[in-house]
Amino acid sequence: MVAIGLLGAVVFYLIVGDRPFQHGVTGDEFTGSTLNRLLWLSFSAVAGGLILLRFAVAVRLAIALWPLVFMMLWIAASVVWSQFPDLTIRRAIVYMMALMVGIGIATWVRPGTAVLVTLATVLGAVMIVNILSALVWPDVAHSRLGVTGMHSQKNGAGTVAMLAITMLAFTVPLIRRPLHLLAMVSLLIGCAGFLVATRSKTSLALTALLPIALWPAVHSIRSGRAGPLMAGIAAAITGGLVVGLSVVAEIPGVNLLAALLPDLTVSGRDELWRAGATAVAARPWFGYGFGAYWSVDPDYSPLLSMRGWWTDAPEETTLNQYHNGMIDLLINTGLIGTGIALVFIFFLIHHAIHLLVRIDRGDRTLWTVLALLCLQLQILIHNMTESSLFFPSAQLGILFILFSILIVAWRRSLESWRRGPAVSASGGVTASAGVTAGDPRGPLRSGRPG
Repeated sequence: MVAIGLLGAVVFYLIVGDRPFQHGVTGDEFTGSTLNRLLWLSFSAVAGGLILLRFAVAVRLAIALWPLVFMMLWIAASVVWSQFPDLTIRRAIVYMMALMVGIGIATWVRPGTAVLVTLATVLGAVMIVNILSALVWPDVAHSRLGVTGMHSQKNGAGTVAMLAITMLAFTVPLIRRPLHLLAMVSLLIGCAGFLVATRSKTSLALTALLPIALWPAVHSIRSGRAGPLMAGIAAAITGGLVVGLSVVAEIPGVNLLAALLPDLTVSGRDELWRAGATAVAARPWFGYGFGAYWSVDPDYSPLLSMRGWWTDAPEETTLNQYHNGMIDLLINTGLIGTGIALVFIFFLIHHAIHLLVRIDRGDRTLWTVLALLCLQLQILIHNMTESSLFFPSAQLGILFILFSILIVAWRRSLESWRRGPAVSASGGVTASAGVTAGDPRGPLRSGRPG
């Protein structure tokens, strides 16, 4: 129960933050947050105890997570060439703590519905507060751009609503009582209304389209026909890169795309991306040091030395990202760090596919795995317009790390059962047949935390 409780507490803090209902805050302040440090120290202390109790299991899991560990080491090493080493040290420590917390949780939390129920409960509770505040406290929960709820700005509120809708939707098949089902559907409708009110276009699109695309993708993987799916993903990535390069570098063909798309500037992000490309070109290989570019005193904002639409809007120089995860990853970690991050993403995709193939269709654990994978995909796509992947002040990036560690640990669980798996009538390996990350104590029930 301790590991599940830790997971719930960390997720709650990541989505609510230490300054709820304080609008206009755009990420890490130059001075940092004492409460943030105390909470992460507390989370790490609990995770450290969990790791010590299953030290051998934790070590094996850490070795299995080698791309993520290499990425963390590269982030820590960037203090050597960082333009502000003290900032890099602070940001790197938080990510190291996140890795420790993720491993501590994953060594105890077994595949099952307990994770799904915990995450749905936390996100559902947050959304109830958001919806109520938007209805009864409009002076605080609204901004000129859209509804914000308890979050600092409308895009953050939209992201939380997107995550909540996804997680709550995957709990619906597990509900048996009509009144509980009615309550869940009512909450989902409320969350959808809140999401629309935020006017967060990226979150709206991902919430509407990704679950629809997920089902045929999962069917292709589980039926052994992943080849066409991977080809489609590769084509989509290639097309996205072409469009992105066209916008940033003004390659011929943009006018044609502009005729097809209503807003090729992506709400003015194109000028930010061009400015970011210039900054990357200045220090391409190693970057500026993790967290040493944006997490500075506002008087030294990098945007002050660049011209764009923000030049005539001084208040916008408080922006703390280029609104493109790849550009900001290059800024923070350079080409080498970005390469390591891409290796980790493909490593994660490999584990996710193997996990989906090996879980029996009738096992309720499948809903938890699908929910986590859907969230991971949403975060990755969301990263194209709102920097989050290995971004110092992005809570979504830390959520991505936590969920990735769970996926890898659960896949290792199924791998450890190969010599004597429990096989269902349909031929699939059930998630209730073994233990997490090679636990030597024998079969354990699915869904119950250690």
